This record gives sequence, structure tokens and C-alpha cells, in this order.
Amino acid sequence: MYPKGGHPLPSLRPDLEAAREALCAWMGALPEGEVFTRAQALEALDGDGLEAFDAIQGFDHFALPQGFHVAVREGRYVRTIPDPERTARSWCAAVGWGEPVAFGDWTGWQDGLAIHEPLAGRRFRVDMPGADATLSLGRARVRVLHGLPWLMDSTPAGRVARALCDLPHKTIDADLARWAAGPEQTGRRALVETAIAILDEANDDAWRAAKGDGRGWRPQEAAASARAAMERLGWRHVAA
Repeated sequence: MYPKGGHPLPSLRPDLEAAREALCAWMGALPEGEVFTRAQALEALDGDGLEAFDAIQGFDHFALPQGFHVAVREGRYVRTIPDPERTARSWCAAVGWGEPVAFGDWTGWQDGLAIHEPLAGRRFRVDMPGADATLSLGRARVRVLHGLPWLMDSTPAGRVARALCDLPHKTIDADLARWAAGPEQTGRRALVETAIAILDEANDDAWRAAKGDGRGWRPQEAAASARAAMERLGWRHVAA
């Protein structure tokens, strides 16, 4: 049988192989991205397999903050990391941080405001003051940071405001023109106007305190950039 591609397999002593197979069978029965503790995994094996569990860490499962782990996803031919969003949701629920909300670079791409999938690691906001955690999934990194109410607003206008803060603005004219074209242009232009109003009311100092990773635009900067783009495109002026 040919080995699977993707994430590497561990190299174990022969006497640990049986425990590894049992652990992998247990982890494989969990939903993708669901986190668990070492105690839960070993309890499923009647306490046996501690040495094997530690030996396969980084290969068959990843260690996460606060004592949690998540399993590698086993495909038919390829082993991959688990879905970052599912992992973030499961981990945040497990540690009591609530429901995570994706940063605007990702939601902007999902909503069509950006044409390229973000290359930076996945980032999420949670309604938990002081929250700052990194989930390491092999070479992939998932950041979970404290968010402000307007940064976690999941209304259509709130998502646009979040995207304007986190997307690069060097192509904003082309992005807005493309996104607001077609039969939905009136409604989408109104969303941009409402998003600018949200950014105008946001507090730059509070945003700096919650930001955490040094990327993105201050809300006032994002509002000014979007307003200037609307004027260049000949859209209705939005008063500051």
C-alpha cells in the first residue's frame, strides 16, 4: 500500500503502532476540527497509549493552547490540517470565548469585495477582552483576538465595514466598481455608505487596543479611503 501524501506520518517504535492505530481510530471518529483533551483520548483507550499520544503529536494531532488538541484530517489519499474555521470555533467554545468572527480580509473575499483569497493566516475576533491566542496547525497559524462590537457586526453593512478595515486599499476603486456593478449596484452602494458611517463612529484608540497583530487600517483611515474612492467613482458623496 502506498503512503498518503500531505502531512507527514510519524516514525514510531513497533510496540507503539497498535496504540497509535487505536488513537487514530478514536480521533478519526470525531467531527473535523473538533478539539479534545489528552485525558479524553486516553480515557477512550482505558488509560493506555500515553507514550504513543505524545509521540504522534505534531503528526496525527496538534497541540493547541489551554491543553486542547485537534486531529489531522485523514483523506483517502492525502492527510491535511483540519479546517481552520471549524477548529477555531471548537476551540473558542471549549475555552469559553464564544463564537469567533472572521477578519474582514476573509469576509471581504467571501462576499466578493476582494478577488483574491487572503494569503495571510486565518484570523478571528471574539467578544472576550484581552483575548489573544495562536492556534498552530503544522505550518498554518490561526489567530484569535479580542474584537469590538462594530468589528464583529455580521450585518451586511457591518461586514463591508470590517472588510474596508482589513483589505488593502491600493485597488479599492476597481474593487468597489466591480463589486457594486450590475443589478445590485444601488443596494451595494448604500451598504458602502452605511459602512463608512459605521467607521466614522468607531473609536481609533479602542481599535488600536483590540487590534493585536499590526495589520489593517484604522477605522478613520478606512472611512476616508472608501469615501475618496466613492467620489472618484462618481458615487453619491457621503458626509463625514
